[in-house]
Amino acid sequence: LSADNLDAVIHQGFLRQYGKRMMYGDGVYFARDAQYSAQEGFAVPDAQDHRYVIVARVIVGDYTLGQQGMKQPPLKDCSTHHTYDSVVDQMHNPSMYVVFRDDHAYPEYIITFRQSQAYLNQVEHNRREAVLVQQQQEALRRQQQEALRVQQQQEALRRQQQEALRAQQQQEALRRQQQEALRAQQQQEALRRQQQEALRVQQQQEALRRQQQEALRVQQQQEALRRQQQEALRVQQQQEALRRQQQEALRAQQQQEALRRQQQEALRAQQQQEALRAQKEA
Repeated sequence: LSADNLDAVIHQGFLRQYGKRMMYGDGVYFARDAQYSAQEGFAVPDAQDHRYVIVARVIVGDYTLGQQGMKQPPLKDCSTHHTYDSVVDQMHNPSMYVVFRDDHAYPEYIITFRQSQAYLNQVEHNRREAVLVQQQQEALRRQQQEALRVQQQQEALRRQQQEALRAQQQQEALRRQQQEALRAQQQQEALRRQQQEALRVQQQQEALRRQQQEALRVQQQQEALRRQQQEALRVQQQQEALRRQQQEALRAQQQQEALRRQQQEALRAQQQQEALRAQKEA
């Protein structure tokens, strides 16, 4: 805090629009430890090498973890419109509090101090140690990120393998379905052929039955024709017998007629003899 900023805070209060290093949201930042605020980057010495730190009263209330870019604390519950009162750098043992309303903090005390060379040396040593620790933490974080990325890559590879295996299983299932469909189609085709064969056999049997019926009808016609021929022959024989009877009757009639003539001739001869005898007697 510089002397100019100190005067502005005394007369205007804490104004969040002038904040810097907004890592946990766009609010006003308050450190738990004075040592943090007394660092070279925050407590800027004036011409007399005086530095200033403000002890403030802050309404932190219910807090949650802050994030870069926050304009206000998040909602406690989506079903209500109640938000948290502040955000922090870490939930376990927070060392930095951020409020988003200017009336949630006011300056209570101003601490003015100077730093000795030994203290500055210690601060510089601590800063270097802190930078080293921060670098180590950053390296560790990068290693962890790299390990996490490797783990994620392995997980992605495992998922890809699982996906490939699932796709292979799906393809195998599809191939089996296709084989089953082909087998069913072949069975249907074989059944259709069997039905066609059975129909052809049935048609052949029907044709054979018709042929047999036709042969039977021809046979019956032949039998009827034979019977007709036999009947015609019998009629012809009867007619021949009748003709013979008629001829026999005619011959008998002719014989009777010849006999009658002979009798008449005999009678006439007898009459002539009788007449001749009578003439002789006369």
